[in-house]
Amino acid sequence: MTDELLADLCRHTYFDMDELQRIKSHFLKVTEGSEVLKQETFRRLYPELDELASPSILEQSVPDDDDEVSEPFDPINGSQDSCKSSHENTGRGRTSSSDKDGQVASLDGARSTYESLSSYILEAGKISLAKSLFQAFDKNGDGFITFYEYVKALSMMCRGTPSERVSIAFEVLDVDGDGTLELKEALLVAQTLEHTISKQQGTVDSSATEVLGNLFVVAVEQGKDGRLHLRPRDTTDGNRGSKWTSGTRTKHVRRINREQFIDRAKEDPDIRRLFGFFHYLENTALQPVINEMNQLQLRRSWTNMMHQLQSTSGLVTKHATSVLGGMRRRWLTVSSGFMWYSKKENGPIRVILPLQHASAFTESDESMDFEIVFDECRYKFTVDDLAKKVEWLAAVRNNVGDCGSADRKETRYDSFAGVRRGIGAEFFVLGADYYPALYRELVEAQKRIFIAGWWLVPHLPLIREPGKGHITLMEVLLEAANRGVEIYVLTWQETEIAGLGLDSRHYAHEMQQAHKNIHALTHPHTTPLVWSHHQKFVVVDEDIAFVGGIDLCYMRYETKDYPLTDQHAEYKDQLFPGRDYGNLCITAGRKGDPRGDQVDRNTVPRMPWHDVHMSVNGPAALDVAYNFIQRWNHAVVTTGAASSLLLSPCPRTPGGHRGSCKVQVTRSIAMWSGGVPVENSIYKAYIDAINHAKHYIYIENQYFISSTFSDRPKNRIALALYERIKLAIERRENFRVFVMIPLFPAGNLVDIATRYVVKWIYKTINRRKTSIFHLLGKDFPDVDLENYIQFFSLRAWDKLGDAYVTEQVYIHSKLMIVDDETAILGSANINDRSMKGSRDSEIAVVLEDKNKVAGHMNGEEVQVSEKVKQLRLKLWRYHLGLKDSEPDDIIDDPVSDATYHGLWLHIAHNNSSLYEEIFTGLVESAKNLEDYSTVPSLSTTLKTERVADRSAMIKGNLILFPFGALEDEENTPTMTDAEWFINKDTFL
Repeated sequence: MTDELLADLCRHTYFDMDELQRIKSHFLKVTEGSEVLKQETFRRLYPELDELASPSILEQSVPDDDDEVSEPFDPINGSQDSCKSSHENTGRGRTSSSDKDGQVASLDGARSTYESLSSYILEAGKISLAKSLFQAFDKNGDGFITFYEYVKALSMMCRGTPSERVSIAFEVLDVDGDGTLELKEALLVAQTLEHTISKQQGTVDSSATEVLGNLFVVAVEQGKDGRLHLRPRDTTDGNRGSKWTSGTRTKHVRRINREQFIDRAKEDPDIRRLFGFFHYLENTALQPVINEMNQLQLRRSWTNMMHQLQSTSGLVTKHATSVLGGMRRRWLTVSSGFMWYSKKENGPIRVILPLQHASAFTESDESMDFEIVFDECRYKFTVDDLAKKVEWLAAVRNNVGDCGSADRKETRYDSFAGVRRGIGAEFFVLGADYYPALYRELVEAQKRIFIAGWWLVPHLPLIREPGKGHITLMEVLLEAANRGVEIYVLTWQETEIAGLGLDSRHYAHEMQQAHKNIHALTHPHTTPLVWSHHQKFVVVDEDIAFVGGIDLCYMRYETKDYPLTDQHAEYKDQLFPGRDYGNLCITAGRKGDPRGDQVDRNTVPRMPWHDVHMSVNGPAALDVAYNFIQRWNHAVVTTGAASSLLLSPCPRTPGGHRGSCKVQVTRSIAMWSGGVPVENSIYKAYIDAINHAKHYIYIENQYFISSTFSDRPKNRIALALYERIKLAIERRENFRVFVMIPLFPAGNLVDIATRYVVKWIYKTINRRKTSIFHLLGKDFPDVDLENYIQFFSLRAWDKLGDAYVTEQVYIHSKLMIVDDETAILGSANINDRSMKGSRDSEIAVVLEDKNKVAGHMNGEEVQVSEKVKQLRLKLWRYHLGLKDSEPDDIIDDPVSDATYHGLWLHIAHNNSSLYEEIFTGLVESAKNLEDYSTVPSLSTTLKTERVADRSAMIKGNLILFPFGALEDEENTPTMTDAEWFINKDTFL
């Protein structure tokens, strides 16, 4: 390990000389002075990798007869080898062919069995991940890892380019080292990876099976020469959407070679990280070296001084990355967790990037060059003297993880934010809870307010007290601005193609002109046309953040009575003023005079709005603020807005109001929405929570669009639920899944766009051969599935004048509760738009309360999270219509037969029957549009004098979600519909 060797490594890796010296010391310590690392020593270093996880067996399901999907495949045996048009309903033909070059192959047509998997494991020779990883380091295959091989591989795994990381990922997955990757081989290692990461971090990135499975799917297209050609799937999805149409014919290949793997996988963020495994290696192999180096540097006075720098700026020479090459003088600034540069000191910003995952290095101590490397790109700069270079390197390293994300020792789901402990949190059920709480914090704001939303109306009344008038959001913000508080508002600029009429640009301009301290932006100004900014949060002084599903806009305020009219004596015409009284299932009059009505409130009932929001404080609020700062700066740069960039967080007084909760902020974000690589940590949190559920899962969501084994949709939340329920049935566990969704999404059912979304919801639940109920019914034909899973909705009734009226209570919340232990709450719907990360931007909080209280699960006493249990009890009291005199004890055990059958199912069935007896034209009983009415009327068979008696028997708002609604209606756009020309992914 000569100095020449280290100098060569410095030139050809992403480590500087100081780092290499420390890595060398650690290497020699591990090898006891030897210059090579033996396989036995390597396996002792990583004993947790030297085992074989048992892969889950995903049983092959029957072919789907839907025209949007291809056949589901068996990830173990690679079935679906025959070519089948999506418009055909024929059986599968089986062929056999050679597949050494990744050509279409066919395996045995028999269903996979555990015995076949076991024989494969034996044939693989007791594969271990440690052995596979050793081969990735041992480039020459001599059974030893030299120091040069070790550093080169570690450098690419931890700091390499996307192509370099994917190349290494292939070597790890290619266990037998034959230069090709079989699907069974890849999945076997992927399962072991998930097992290892789960043991080390307590979570599982369950996308491995899905992502790797997609790499082995190809489209079969007929060329002009009449021959069939193969084209791989676009696995990245990104902003481009799927390149396969509904008529695409697909096949699965048994193996792919290195070039095919790299070409298909290089843009996939999960594979680039090897499903979190490279981050795990960085923490175990590299981070101790960096920590030791930092401690050594802190003992040197001059380096200690540099590490105290919070920011630095100055002229540098930037090396051009274009094909023309060249260098340009730029003004570079590193501060507050960000890096940006411009042509001159006060010129327009050319690019701004977060430093949370960045690294900085130099080729040698004598070099004037240094590089800043991000996940997706690298920037090379040259300075005039060595002292300035040292200052830049120190500034970058000092700012990595700044702005609230520095605590990454316990990071799950590949989230931008780490786990925060000792956090105070509160839940707010309905707008009547949330708006006053937000008002109280806004009037106390001292420095900065951040607001982000899908739709924001400044004229929204936050405080509405009958007889006392209203206090609007704009009035509160103006008062804060007059106190010197800086206010930043960022909303989605909806496109005309969306046709939503949110008037975002108008409202942003109105707020911008209202006061010099109010800064408002909309984003994006051009593309993408169909994805949206869907995050909904407010941060006050970077010390408290409100996150959830409730927008600051019309028709979101709600009380626990879910009134259909505001003509009740206690709040005559004042509870829902002007456009706040509305019904999105009839009309969407979002624009216009806020004081003007959008429907006739004397004849049309409003649609109640069920939603949940929450607050977090301290470091968790700072994480939400960091997300806003990142998005704001991206919006400023990409739109060319005159607004200034946001920098360091506000100083906070240590201590203050804190709590007992363990919290992690997660999000969906991408290059278009935040200027960062795709992050889908919300999706991973959902999958992980479902996989680890022990007793029950409770879901409230606006949508339920997912899949099990089908190509579309791409998210696999439905698959995770199916597998967990299947396991419960096999084990004979008392396990319950409650899913609360609207009767149908907002929009008039006459519109095909609304019905097309409805179609996909039913395809997920029961109208598809790969739907949850179809698969479970096929697996367990003698089991009453309602004992394990059921879907519910909410409905209310009221008197409008002398007439009885009814309307669904629109479920808009985005909440999942598991075992009274964990709650995930935010803005993300259960669909691809929210869960993929590359589409709509979303934010959510994963929460557990360390304060434990007694609870019961299936009759046994357990300790559960206090705040999570309180939230469930409050929601259930509302839905079940429990009186104040009825104690919480009757719903304390969510799993027991007394609660599930005696209360939930009994009330839901009874309420559903009563509504169908009293009213006609309900969507629940409509097989087609002719049976449906936007305003249901009283049944002609029920005598008027009995209506009051029957309606009084309705308890709460819980009803069954109707499995047969509109089943005879055509719910797919045709060529005469504008929606026919829109990419289907827009609706998913």
